[in-house]
Amino acid sequence: MSPEAQTLYAEIAQILEYPDAHYGERVKNVGHLLEGRGNQMKEGIARFSAFVSLAKCNALEELYVQTFDVQSICCLDVGYVMFGEDYRRGQFMAQLKMLENKHGIDCGSELPDFLPNILRLMPALKYEECAMLIEKIVGPAMDKMLQGFATDGNVFREPLAVLREIIREDYGQ
Repeated sequence: MSPEAQTLYAEIAQILEYPDAHYGERVKNVGHLLEGRGNQMKEGIARFSAFVSLAKCNALEELYVQTFDVQSICCLDVGYVMFGEDYRRGQFMAQLKMLENKHGIDCGSELPDFLPNILRLMPALKYEECAMLIEKIVGPAMDKMLQGFATDGNVFREPLAVLREIIREDYGQ
């Protein structure tokens, strides 16, 4: 993975996490990193960036929680999206945790299958390993995540949809 792609995945990981004081800057950085990518991606991030720049911090935080946490539209735990509470999620998380530890990825207080943690892991994997992870788990999970936004109009759909297009472009998945 190129250094530019690594930076892009790392920045998207940060905008899929709980907003902080630097959130707007990170969203703008993603917009800059999308130069040379498709117009649809740049337009999606531009819409998201416009919303973020006008939103008050506490309103953005509240929307994030409503979107991803409490009775959420979308769960960012990839293993849960794919397997629910099935034992396969536990196996998947154990494998992820082993890889994240091996490559020095700090999951913080989140689970190993939290999408931003997986995005941080991806650049450390060999292309083939990453492509398989995307084909079997991440891509299908993201498709399910995006279905939750089908009728909602929630602005947090934008970074997820852009990420899905980036993954399709980078890995053909």
